[in-house]
Amino acid sequence: MSAPSVPLIVPRPRATSGQLEFWWEPPVSGAPITGYTLACPALSISNSYASTARYALVGSIPNKTDCTFTLTATNANGTGPAATFRTVQCGTVPYTSAVASTSATAISTSIALVNWGPSSTTTQAQTKWYVIRAIPSNFPTTPSTVQSAFGTETSRYLFNLSANTTYQFLVNSINDVGWARPGMYTSSITMPSGTGSPFVPTQVSGLQIWLDAIASSNFTFSSGSNISSWLDRSGNAQNTTNTAGSMVYSTINGTASVFSATNGNQMQCGTSTFTTVPVSTLTVLGMVNYTNGSAAALANIISIGAYGQLRIGSPGNGSNALSYNPNANDFSQTGYVNGTFTSSANYKYVTYNSPFQFFATNQSQAGSGYFYLTDLAYGRGWIGYYNEILLYGGPMNTATRQVLEGYLAWKWGRQADLPSDHPYKNAAPTSTSPLT
Repeated sequence: MSAPSVPLIVPRPRATSGQLEFWWEPPVSGAPITGYTLACPALSISNSYASTARYALVGSIPNKTDCTFTLTATNANGTGPAATFRTVQCGTVPYTSAVASTSATAISTSIALVNWGPSSTTTQAQTKWYVIRAIPSNFPTTPSTVQSAFGTETSRYLFNLSANTTYQFLVNSINDVGWARPGMYTSSITMPSGTGSPFVPTQVSGLQIWLDAIASSNFTFSSGSNISSWLDRSGNAQNTTNTAGSMVYSTINGTASVFSATNGNQMQCGTSTFTTVPVSTLTVLGMVNYTNGSAAALANIISIGAYGQLRIGSPGNGSNALSYNPNANDFSQTGYVNGTFTSSANYKYVTYNSPFQFFATNQSQAGSGYFYLTDLAYGRGWIGYYNEILLYGGPMNTATRQVLEGYLAWKWGRQADLPSDHPYKNAAPTSTSPLT
């Protein structure tokens, strides 16, 4: 006979204030069990239990402290491998005080921004999730809308709301102990009247890649918030996969984003090079936020042109600026930042906003290649955030560009950055907005 195998555990312990409860079943192999050991080295806990034990209650655990316990089984031949329970925090159930304040603002006819403040109650376990529900005054005639947010977030955009409808928004907190009830309501707001449904990028022909960080359902994760794949919403299955380092699902200014914390991260879009659309005519738009470093390229196509790349980003001179260089292989000729024209005969530097919206069109390259987020091939890794990236095949007229600029600005709460004469400065585009 051999030492026992891993005990069979209920992965998540039950958390209450100052204590955790654990459940398990015996290992499936090995000699008869003589005892179990439940341990948490970080808290200097190591408790022994009889061979017949299937449950343990551990007390005197500090609230709001991450606790990771392991369980091992022992028999006459030794101690087997450990089973690891999920990391949880003890504390109190998050009642209304789990959310300290709330507010809501109508951004457009169908989009509202909900803000909230976290609780300062010392006994509550750390909030892991928030649930935000939009409740219309004529519910259930008009259905409610539900969004979830990470516990580190303090705002969330809610989409697909009904124009000329009054809403209240309910924010609930969830921690390892339980679900906050009843939660906290915002004051009522009425969505503006308007015509047309919300604009979506697929209304513009030639969409090749659409990377949208607005919801965690657009990602797969390797562990925790570490991203393994960013799913393409264009319908072309050009999913973006991690090829170096690790980007994470995060927030910036209360909005969901993909964060590259070091210049050693990179993600590749698709499993094949672009062959159906000439790379000589590509238009890329996005909402991003640069935070650190220099000579950073936020996007790149490898194996294009004489220098082997087609790049959006700093030219490598140490300047923290967005550049367009028609004399090299960067996206060239036509560039806009926050709706303002920025092109010139040579490098045009635009000081990075935090965040900022960009538009870049290349008109001169030929060939095919992979589209990457950041540029490790030339040592220009991006440190910062990506909210959304759109890549189109073909040139783009002014009306279409402005619709997409308005879409990005209003979606991500940056409409104030658009120039005063922009057609979507005061209202978001809709499905009926002109594209020519």
